[in-house]
Amino acid sequence: MKPKVLSGISVLIVTLLIVGAIFVPAVSADEINPGAIDGTGDDGGTPEVGVEWSTAGGLDNSDDSAGGFYNTLGDAGWTRKFNKGDANALESHFEYFNNGDRNYIDGVDIAFFNGHGSDQHISLGPGKDVFFSSEIEWGDYDLEWIGLHSCHSTAEPGNFKGSHYGLNGVHLICGFETESLNYAEDGPSFAERLLDGENVPIAWYHAMDETHPSDKVVQMVAEDNSV
Repeated sequence: MKPKVLSGISVLIVTLLIVGAIFVPAVSADEINPGAIDGTGDDGGTPEVGVEWSTAGGLDNSDDSAGGFYNTLGDAGWTRKFNKGDANALESHFEYFNNGDRNYIDGVDIAFFNGHGSDQHISLGPGKDVFFSSEIEWGDYDLEWIGLHSCHSTAEPGNFKGSHYGLNGVHLICGFETESLNYAEDGPSFAERLLDGENVPIAWYHAMDETHPSDKVVQMVAEDNSV
């Protein structure tokens, strides 16, 4: 099936039509309500979050953005699974080989990456690249949603249906068609909007719209209408 593309300002309209009922649950420290989360992994009834980031190449705010996303959800009652950055951010955390991703990216309900990238890959640092078309199979274990805060990360949706299916159960991959900018506020703003009840694509759109100028375009990739 050809991936569905939701991009730019049209996101606000298209997602309301096809995925208006899909929400990340609003949870607090007193009440855990997984709601729509239904991954096949070991949730134990509690939604889980994990983040990875790279400050290489002058992206000094990546750790604050990813960490802010992680802690905002964690403080609201989500299970914090991992926060790995720079030297501790590894390709094996994202890749399907030997099911290594099941302990990291594909072992949580929502994941967030902040760092450099392109329409072919994300970069965890010098010499550490994860290629979309051949090295990932996200969602076959647990992952429901992922935000790729890097340049052009979702500009070529077909790359997520290469020799290995990056879209392998994950509902939605949020990213950028254009270049992205490195703001510390983006991660926590995305999380806060999810907790306020916005669905995933709307929350991504609004959070990035707060900081990015009009020539920067977000794009979301979904395999079908169940995003």
